[in-house]
Amino acid sequence: IKIPGDWVTYPSDSGIVLNERVSSVGNASLLEGLLIHIFIPSTNDFDFPESSDINAAWAVLSQVVSNPDYVGNAIVSEPVAFSWDHHDAAYYLLNNRDNTVTLLLAMGLPNTHKLIVCHVSAPIDQSDRIRDILPDVLSSLTVNDQAIDVAAIQALPDPLVFPSEPHSNPNTPQSS
Repeated sequence: IKIPGDWVTYPSDSGIVLNERVSSVGNASLLEGLLIHIFIPSTNDFDFPESSDINAAWAVLSQVVSNPDYVGNAIVSEPVAFSWDHHDAAYYLLNNRDNTVTLLLAMGLPNTHKLIVCHVSAPIDQSDRIRDILPDVLSSLTVNDQAIDVAAIQALPDPLVFPSEPHSNPNTPQSS
């Protein structure tokens, strides 16, 4: 993947992290810009569908969003399946409840039980930037030396609507 402009990068155990802005230690807000982690996670804990008619990325992300070990107490949307350059793919949106939001994209690698995951987080007041920057960042993505077409990423909903806290209804009786 091509690294954008003056972003900071560092390797992770299974991929690469791209950080748009590194905050100072004294800053109360830990995330000041976009943070993108592209990686191939271990999928040993997940059940992959036996049928090729079921989107494998969607099947795995459906297991992720229903497991608090992965999403904690975040507010999470249901995964949405799509085809990404002829590969099974899916995404979900997550509100971390700490003024950050996340788009998690997963693409299945053919003939394997492996996924490429793109985890994109931003401060909630910059959430609209995720949808705008993602096609540019992923336009240079290659898998096994094969370029991946970003047309499917450009077709994601615009704007991305991240889940939020349900609003309490003042007319609803409260128990005491």
